[in-house]
Amino acid sequence: MASNYKPVFFDMETTGFNPTVPSWYSNSQAARVTAVSIGEIIDWTEDGDERNMYTVANDGGMEYETIEKARDALLKIESDYADNGWEPFLVGHNIIKFDVMYWAARAARYRIDPNPVAGGWRRLDTLRALSIPADSEQGSSRYPGQQDYADYLGLDYKDELDGSDMPEAFKNGDYAKIKAHVEDDVSTLMDIFMLEREDMVDELWGHYDDGHEDEIDEPEPVFNESVNIDL
Repeated sequence: MASNYKPVFFDMETTGFNPTVPSWYSNSQAARVTAVSIGEIIDWTEDGDERNMYTVANDGGMEYETIEKARDALLKIESDYADNGWEPFLVGHNIIKFDVMYWAARAARYRIDPNPVAGGWRRLDTLRALSIPADSEQGSSRYPGQQDYADYLGLDYKDELDGSDMPEAFKNGDYAKIKAHVEDDVSTLMDIFMLEREDMVDELWGHYDDGHEDEIDEPEPVFNESVNIDL
């Protein structure tokens, strides 16, 4: 199987769900990006063993530095891929309704270009590609959470915490806990992607090619020149 498209996995931790809460209103609930983890599966059309991970964790410093460093890492990947004739696409769980919007709002706060997270790259939201059948132990779910789906697949989710625990961890200065959590999320996301690769690729191609679904082994998937991205 050959493809010029390569997945880049993205997850971030924040201090809440609302990216517009200012510190002067409530410092404990103020919007912040506290950690970003970026993963690569270089040989994703093969066994998927060739992987890289890069994490930026805010250890109480300035939020804009976290965003800038993570963005720089993504742009470096884009440049490196271009040198090899590859095109990255961003992969995340519930990335459309949360990560992209939150990232765009926080980047705008510091006048940082939100691309390629909020534009530029094609995006795959794994939430939209997954479902748990009714006869499973977990019960039927059309849009399962990442941890629920990992349980369904029998994957070892090392971190028992979830995103709702991260604001308290940041408040308490448990930066190592946040870093471990975001890295585990991305590592598990990559495992899920490889196990459900066919459905993932169908979701990606279908979203950007007017509902047409190509098989994973399609050597040259064709996209429309002009696409409407549903944010």
